[in-house]
Order: sequence, then C-alpha cells, then structure tokens
Amino acid sequence: MKNSKLVHYLNEGVKVKHYDAERERNCILDIQYLWNKDEVVCTDSDNEYVIPIKEVTPYLYPLCLTESIPYDGRMVVPLVELAEIDGFYCEGDKYKIAGDKIIISNSAFYYKNGTFYHLNGIDDKNSSDYSLILNQLSLFQLLLKMRINIFPNEIESADPRIELVNPYTI
Repeated sequence: MKNSKLVHYLNEGVKVKHYDAERERNCILDIQYLWNKDEVVCTDSDNEYVIPIKEVTPYLYPLCLTESIPYDGRMVVPLVELAEIDGFYCEGDKYKIAGDKIIISNSAFYYKNGTFYHLNGIDDKNSSDYSLILNQLSLFQLLLKMRINIFPNEIESADPRIELVNPYTI
C-alpha cells in the first residue's frame, strides 16, 4: 500500500499535498490524525477533510542527513542535531561534514543502513573501531519530528524544498 507507514508521522504536523478535483489544483493540508486504517483527517485554514491515505503525498525531507533543512525556526544539519542528542557533539565544538559523517577531532558519528554509529581513530587507515549507538530510538524519534522520510521505500513523498514556497516555512 502506498504510504503505508505514513501513520508514523501523523502526530508531527506533517503537511500533505492533495489534488482537489473540485478546485482543480493541488492543496496543502495539515494532517490531524488517522481516521481509520485507510483514511486520514486533514485540515486547511477553514475545513476538515477525511481523505484516503492513497490520495495524499506527504512533504518529507529525503534521508540526506548532511544537508541543511528548516527545523524549529532555524536551519539545521540533521546529522549535527542527532550527534548533539547522542552527546557526541556539544554546541560550539568544531566539526566538519565529510561524506555522510560528522567528524570531531579523531572520531566520527554516522548513519548507515538504518543504524547510527560512532567511529574512533578515523585517521588510522586500518581503523575499524566503531561502536553501535545504544539509544537509537531517540535518534529516530528526532528524525520523525524533523519530517525526514526514514521509510523511503514505503512512503512516496515530495521534498518540500523543491516547492516554490516550502510548506513548513509558511
């Protein structure tokens, strides 16, 4: 089912695109809650609609954690925010983004194949001293809150940054 995992985003203020046949245009709506397993309640400034999940396309950022996105009224790099939640990064630390990693000193914080890791001794060519981050749940909860599509194979979404006006900055 298209967008079968959209339910994970319902309480996070996700905006969706829905084609309104009566108005003959796309509308931007706010998800309010799941009506039943196949329908969702959405609102605009005036009305409430019950719409089949198959007919809405959520605005979700792609799973690229090293690009800036608007969040909480400011531009953030998701990987930096995640590293801060984990305790790997403290505000004011000097860091650099290298590929899919945030690097501080001789250590890295990164995401690969659905899991977050620390990597120590990154200057050593043969280093494989990596460790699994134990508190994965809080990191994924933040990704959901940041409206990042962590289910790219199950949820067809629209990148809000490609719209004329990002629906999350309105």
